[in-house]
Amino acid sequence: MVLLMPELQWAITWYGRGGQGAVTASNILAKAAFIDGFRFVQSFPFFGPERRGAPVKAYTRISRRPINDFTSIYSSDVLLILDQKLVADVNPIEEINPGGYLIINASGVNISLDLKNHVKIFQVNANDISLKLGLQVAGLPVVNTCMLGAFSKATALVKLDTILKVIEETWSGEFLARNLKAAELAYETCRML
Repeated sequence: MVLLMPELQWAITWYGRGGQGAVTASNILAKAAFIDGFRFVQSFPFFGPERRGAPVKAYTRISRRPINDFTSIYSSDVLLILDQKLVADVNPIEEINPGGYLIINASGVNISLDLKNHVKIFQVNANDISLKLGLQVAGLPVVNTCMLGAFSKATALVKLDTILKVIEETWSGEFLARNLKAAELAYETCRML
């Protein structure tokens, strides 16, 4: 199978739960992509019932040419799943373009051969990293900066240093140090399945 990917525009979907930081991650990625040469970016959320723990999607488009699509993303080049339990709600073969990327926050996951032939699959244990660094709200891990590090490692579209720079503009104090470390650790430990 030939894997095809866009050269100029990328559609990225963040799928997580309220409170995990999907919307913030989408915004940070858009800013970092702009710095790294993607002159046209979009970042926007999609909410269902707005409450902590409810499924949430956020979208990022990055492009070197003007973006004329302002709708939700229905077929992604990169799908990031911030909660392993949400894998059951997703059909990656339908939701990810051939040759795309699936990046999962999981300690372990079973992947079918059909899916491996369709997309590149990466795994990072963002929950473990976040909990070890004390990145949690109401006892739940906030994994957004981990997933940004994993995104950089898996796709190489946006440099980790650029993501770290935007993180520095987003947080301060001890949360800054923790979020920087989270992105770095996720980058180091993200692996292809």
